[in-house]
Amino acid sequence: MTKRLNFGSGMLALFLKAHVIYAGVIGASLPLDQRRLDEPRRAAEQDEERRLAKLAGVSLASLRRAMRGDIRISQDERIALWMAMDIDPYIHQRRAA
Repeated sequence: MTKRLNFGSGMLALFLKAHVIYAGVIGASLPLDQRRLDEPRRAAEQDEERRLAKLAGVSLASLRRAMRGDIRISQDERIALWMAMDIDPYIHQRRAA
């Protein structure tokens, strides 16, 4: 077990996908196996992508690149995306109370 959390590109991609998929599940009107036909699910996922991009102050294209684990996303963009999900990537720099 590691004592430090990994805030790299791969972990960011997983968290972003989880947020978007969760939004889709909440907005879904059909079972998961019919995902491609489920317009409310797709709309909910796209709304969540736009919401996260807006909160982070990044473009939708940058958010989608981050969801693919693209390592070319800048450090500032990664930090902004983590913060948009209410996750503090600076947690390791804090001192214990």
